[in-house]
Amino acid sequence: MDASTLLTQNLILLIKDLNLPVAYKAYACKNESDSIQSYLLIVHVMGDSAFKKYLGKSSRSDLMLFRGLLIKVQVENDEHTRVLAQVQQAFLPKFQNEAEDTSIATAIVTQASERYMVVTIKHSGSLITLSGDLGFAAKNSICNDYTAGAAVLLQAHFLRLENGDVAKSQDRLSKLMLSLRSRKIAVSFEMVTGCHGHHGQIPRGEYLVATSAHSLDAGTGRPIFLPWADFMHFCMQEGLPVNDTWLVAGTTAASQCCDMLDEMALTGGPTHTALTALSNLVQDHESAGCVYLPGTYPHDQWQGSRIEGFVVSQGQKISHDNSETLRALIPPLRAAVIQIDSLHEESSRCPYRELLITLKTKQQDVGTEREEDRDADTSSSLYLSVRSQCASWLPASDFKQISNEEKVSLMAALTTASPAVEKTGGELRVPLTGEVLYSRAVLEPLPYNELDQKLSQWIHEGRVDPSLSLEAQQFRQDLEHDAAVHTNETTATSQPRSRSLQARLLRIVCGPPDITLTLRYKKKMLLWTLPRLMKEPSQIVHFAECWASWIAAHGGVQSVSNVTYLLQAEQFVTDFLSSGGNIKTTQKAESLRAAGSFQGILILLVKSPELADHLQSALQIINRLDAHNLPPFRKSMVSEGSLLLIMEDQALPKSLKQFCEAAAPYLFVLVQRPAAVVPEGEWIEGPAAKKQAGHLMTKIKMFETALKGASKNLDGSTRIKQLASEQDRDDLEKLHQVSSEVVAWLGEGTPMTASDPAAVLCFVTIPGSGKTALTANLQLDLLGNLELSLGKDETAQGLGTQMQIGSSPVTVKVLNSDQMKKRGCQASRYWQDVAAAADTSVGGGARTLVIADKNLVPSPPGNLERALGQLDGGITTLGVILTCRGDTSRKVLPEIYAGLPEFPMPLELVALCMLRVLLRRNHEGKLDEACLTAMAVMSMFVNFFRNTTLNQLRTRCQSLFGAVLEVEVMMGVGDQQLVSSPGLRQALKCLSEGLSSVPVTGGDSKKPTPWEVHIRELLLEPETQRTLLSLQRPLEELQKDLVALILQQVRKAWTSEQVNAADAASLSTSRHVPSASTSAEPIRWYGIAALDVEPLLASVLSLPLPEEVSSRIRSSGKSEYHVTLWHVEDPVLGPDEELRLALAQSVGQEAVVQLISVDWNDSVVAAQVQMLSAPEPSLRKVYPHITLAVGAGAAAKDSNLLPACLDKGTAVRVHIHEPFHLTGQVLGFTTG
Repeated sequence: MDASTLLTQNLILLIKDLNLPVAYKAYACKNESDSIQSYLLIVHVMGDSAFKKYLGKSSRSDLMLFRGLLIKVQVENDEHTRVLAQVQQAFLPKFQNEAEDTSIATAIVTQASERYMVVTIKHSGSLITLSGDLGFAAKNSICNDYTAGAAVLLQAHFLRLENGDVAKSQDRLSKLMLSLRSRKIAVSFEMVTGCHGHHGQIPRGEYLVATSAHSLDAGTGRPIFLPWADFMHFCMQEGLPVNDTWLVAGTTAASQCCDMLDEMALTGGPTHTALTALSNLVQDHESAGCVYLPGTYPHDQWQGSRIEGFVVSQGQKISHDNSETLRALIPPLRAAVIQIDSLHEESSRCPYRELLITLKTKQQDVGTEREEDRDADTSSSLYLSVRSQCASWLPASDFKQISNEEKVSLMAALTTASPAVEKTGGELRVPLTGEVLYSRAVLEPLPYNELDQKLSQWIHEGRVDPSLSLEAQQFRQDLEHDAAVHTNETTATSQPRSRSLQARLLRIVCGPPDITLTLRYKKKMLLWTLPRLMKEPSQIVHFAECWASWIAAHGGVQSVSNVTYLLQAEQFVTDFLSSGGNIKTTQKAESLRAAGSFQGILILLVKSPELADHLQSALQIINRLDAHNLPPFRKSMVSEGSLLLIMEDQALPKSLKQFCEAAAPYLFVLVQRPAAVVPEGEWIEGPAAKKQAGHLMTKIKMFETALKGASKNLDGSTRIKQLASEQDRDDLEKLHQVSSEVVAWLGEGTPMTASDPAAVLCFVTIPGSGKTALTANLQLDLLGNLELSLGKDETAQGLGTQMQIGSSPVTVKVLNSDQMKKRGCQASRYWQDVAAAADTSVGGGARTLVIADKNLVPSPPGNLERALGQLDGGITTLGVILTCRGDTSRKVLPEIYAGLPEFPMPLELVALCMLRVLLRRNHEGKLDEACLTAMAVMSMFVNFFRNTTLNQLRTRCQSLFGAVLEVEVMMGVGDQQLVSSPGLRQALKCLSEGLSSVPVTGGDSKKPTPWEVHIRELLLEPETQRTLLSLQRPLEELQKDLVALILQQVRKAWTSEQVNAADAASLSTSRHVPSASTSAEPIRWYGIAALDVEPLLASVLSLPLPEEVSSRIRSSGKSEYHVTLWHVEDPVLGPDEELRLALAQSVGQEAVVQLISVDWNDSVVAAQVQMLSAPEPSLRKVYPHITLAVGAGAAAKDSNLLPACLDKGTAVRVHIHEPFHLTGQVLGFTTG
């Protein structure tokens, strides 16, 4: 076995150990001899999370899990089967989204003085690789529409270079393929064509750009990617199209570049503006070694005015020679730029799209009835057409996908240990370099005692990296523990280990892999810039409803073709933007259906899809559910009509039972009875038919059980209909007949009564944050605050409490996840239970508030979206974030945060939550002082927020929840006496070290680690306990704050009548909003409050202000972060009764302002604003502003004098040229 084969084998075994979502496609190719069978194996990663998980467990003895891998496998059959595997083509590793992980960006900037920060455009395209021997390959295939499109576009590129001369372009392509073969180089491209999807805009032209190239290491066969200078030089030599590239040298320039990308990511803007800004930055730092290399296809010409983003990566080492080599490429690269206006024919600009349309037209002329058949014919015709056009240079694709049995045999051979490596104890020394590789196939199956002995020997010999010694020691302890677990079942020397334990083995022995290639991330740009929709959680639903109604008004669904739909989408986007995101024809999806249309969920168990297509049309069903990816039940599925097709020979989806139990009251099942047929065509009840009937009855019984479980009064026999099997199922007349019969049977289905308005309160927190204590008396607090009568309602979900808002009965329900688990409720169904608790149809103005007493965390990616996705759009969602008041340890103890990833909560808040957990006794969730790994569990929960700042968490929650409520649960450690507490400092330092090293999953061991023991001792030390507990805010104050926030939001969402302004303004949060009373005191002033202060101050302080003014803004304790619209003591507006009444009716309304300038004199500093959306009478305010600082002896109202001071020359103004918007609410206040 050679090194390349061993690395490949380890890759496949580690994927199996980690249970990653990876699929393998295998093709047989032309044999090189009679004794050798050759295959091509595609490693297709099905989920992006797999890359990060693999990287965290892999070692130097494992092949890197690239974005796509094409491996050639040769099997030699003699007395012993020998397998050889060699990578042929590989993409670069998957980049991370910078929004999810900022550590990569930090590492690139930190090392930018030694290695270039490389910024390239992320085109909206598809990834393709090319090698001289095999031609093109996509991530999941070697001969499909993507590879065909790449061949067409590469040929078109060389035609453009040669001004349409076919002979010259074919000759250059042949030379390119010869060069790739001789140098054993594979090139990666991004292929841009609207035919395979895009991100917001159909490209004006189709093109390829080369993104990387690799050769193979002579000793190990690992892909070796060319450095940027060599790669660009290679592309210029061969005439390949290149990407726009900015190489940034030095930490100063790199840091500025990151800041610039951050700003562009939030504000959006045209492509040209973004590219010019980057080029100007490089030019400003040209003396430090920064270089800009122009791309072949200008993005703003070829792709369009919207840019998806940038890919930022770490490049080669910075040196004078490299810098000169790169600069020498600039003139020829500029000369090679292809302007789109130089191509006048559409076939020259979009050759692939033109070819597809031509082939599609031919298939329609032939008259193929079924669309899927036409698509298959078009794909086949495309493949043949491209092979014919590119035959002179593209290798013949003599590949055939092998059977599943043959693939299983191939994978077994690939993962079988080599006898030669077995003899060496699982070690393989690379001849050229002397590097030692280790075999998973040999080492993983070893008995516990042998493996432990071998590991002990390697540690003794110094093979294990000293930095991994603690990890090796922990591994041996886990090995011993795992052996003890299985002692009762069998001998510890033969019991297989857990795969998670096996996966860690090689990393202990030979260390982690080189992560240089993985230091790359995607910086996504904001494509759409509609301020009014930006932070609305319903924007996606709104956009989808606009699209649905626009299509309905432009020919309906039947007018959309899978080839031309992007043209319609482009027109829709134009209309959408021109209308300001408010297309007048927008209607809810169910309103587009005719009155009396079927409402319910129809499940079909049939032989063919033709009947399903007819019924979907006849019933005007909107939702066609996917059996392979069945979503959770939602009530909108009923009102819009839904259909789920399950073919006769298809197994029932795993999640179907759970779905049917939830949807049972609205469920209808249509079954096509099976039958066996003899050659003469006579119907018989033979064994085959009985077997089919048995399978079918098993499926029917599952539906009957679900229907019976939903209600005793629900007659399952009326909801399940069986049809006789038809031989001639393609007979159109019979299909119409059956369809009419089914439509008559279903009727209107189960029309839904309107749901009562509801709200759900969620806690985006960690354990120990006090949720249960906060919500324990919340029902009574809400009632007491409103002085309303109390009633009780025992519900299936928990104790409900009824109250009144106006004339509307309101039920408050608290769903404690730990209590529900004890009652036998499934944890995986918690959010479905929350949705069910909020789903009432009492009528009479009834409302429901559900308090979800469970920690909702943002990780794994998409977790917040999955949880909130269970709640229908009609439910108001409120997200609670807990914060600290005043200066935190992040400001006063910055040294303990060195090397610590970003977290939204300061360390003292984490420490307080941990201490509360340790002080628990008999906790329902078993997370208390008796839990041996309680602190590791807490670290795991905190790490779910890893690489997320408070502002990022707030922004993310604002995009998902209807409103975000921030409650300050404790004081920060800003007091000097607290900072000097040695016990607290030591505890916070230990906590910082633990959070940096404890894995996100909490580790594999069930034993307490040394860190666990140490942090417990520090937190339970009496002085530290007293200090931490003294920082807590009184529970009564917290409950009062939370009640005020909840009341404000539910009233805003639920009541149409005017809300008492004083109650609406009872807001006591961490933000700088003036206090307001909940009593019926007269309103003294109205204003726009609840502004987001952090970005406001960041924007203002980024201006070129004198240091003295900036210092006043930072330190002022008398600032008032609101815009006053009317004040009872205002001599001009105070008597304006019309303005006062208009503002009273607008309480709770959203208002958007834009900063115009910062003005100041010796007394005050203020930011002048322009009101973009506010009650119209409020525009009478002459000088709308936000007071930023008030000097000694002055008052905030002195800011109104600034315009007159500016006229006299006694004040100064700095204009804000970049638009900056703030969103707040119109509120009324009784004090101030």
